[in-house]
Amino acid sequence: MESRRLRIPLISDQHRENVIIGKKVNNSTQAKFPTCRPALRDLSNKIGSQISNNGPSKNIVKKPLVKAIPNIDSTNDKINKLKISTNKVETNTTKNKPVKPIAPPKPLKKQESLITIPPAYSSKQLVIYDPDENTRKDVCSVTEYVEDIFSYLREMEAMYKIEKDHLEDHKTTPSMRSTLVNWLIELQINFKLNMETSHMCVSLLDRYLQVKKDIGRETLQLVGVAALMIACKYEEVYIPEVSDFVYVCDDSFSAREILAMERNILATLKFGLGKPSSIHFLRRYSKIARADLPQHSLAKYLLELALIDYEISHVPPSYQAAAACCLAIAILTDEMDLSKIWSPTLVHYTTYKLSDFRHIIRRFAILLDREEKSKYQAASVKYASASNYKISTNPKLKCKLVKKLLLEKN
Repeated sequence: MESRRLRIPLISDQHRENVIIGKKVNNSTQAKFPTCRPALRDLSNKIGSQISNNGPSKNIVKKPLVKAIPNIDSTNDKINKLKISTNKVETNTTKNKPVKPIAPPKPLKKQESLITIPPAYSSKQLVIYDPDENTRKDVCSVTEYVEDIFSYLREMEAMYKIEKDHLEDHKTTPSMRSTLVNWLIELQINFKLNMETSHMCVSLLDRYLQVKKDIGRETLQLVGVAALMIACKYEEVYIPEVSDFVYVCDDSFSAREILAMERNILATLKFGLGKPSSIHFLRRYSKIARADLPQHSLAKYLLELALIDYEISHVPPSYQAAAACCLAIAILTDEMDLSKIWSPTLVHYTTYKLSDFRHIIRRFAILLDREEKSKYQAASVKYASASNYKISTNPKLKCKLVKKLLLEKN
């Protein structure tokens, strides 16, 4: 296991999840989840209750008018003679020339931190602003290392990638996976875990399943619970006990079996737990795009829908975050032209163009259109709460932009 973890740079308070201070939440909108229910109730175990609805300028060294004389004595007489001779040279050179008055310097305007504009946008004279200008003095933001950190994270997501159609010729079907992930999101809410925990859990699940082709309905829930326990140990400060995981599985598996599966997952993945999740990239992209809280919440909702969807599970997290950020801002600002949302600043810092992930945006539109009739409602119920701005019930989710994206061809 990696001995040290990178510090993900913090962003402003408006984009921090899981901490709500001094904010009352209407209990009627909170999701009420069962405390004990097996994940694959329609496939195995007992049937439980359903859930409710540029570089620094070089210093210019000025040459003196008179070269220094070597081996000058330090006596006052000789120093004075040197000064007199210097003044004579200066007056002789400027004796017959008129002296131009020096204009006073113009007052400096408040400068913005600008970055060199890429050639593609130089003709349009578009400004690329610095998103970290206001957090340069914030030690927790580690702005001097931000670019290096996210460059490293993109390398890690390529190292621990998930293959497309990784459940092909597998005992586990996409429907079984979606049912399990929907249940894992319920556990994340029930145990009050961080978003990073559920994202990491699903990542471990998919990476393990693409190696182990013999995992079927008998042990799929066991793999999911063990992956969640690993993610809790990696992300959480206080983790649920093993007995809690036994309870939520309706005693279908013992504590010894869960711990044995935990060791199996770690050995299979060779303790490679450093893959970043889409929420890490989303926080950075929301800061660059200057997204507000409802827009950031909608983007998080889209990413949770993506966790359940098998068709998008192979897409790298950074691409998912870029698509979710762009679509969320466009929906809530009633903007039909996505190129106006994905500005040159976002292109510069994310290194992604709109054409790189437009097909993912269309997939998100399909998920929004199907969600009302979907049987996987954990994410919708979660984001129907007041703490998440009731974003899953926002009527703008059925706007003209979503309908336009549905008509586009892949």
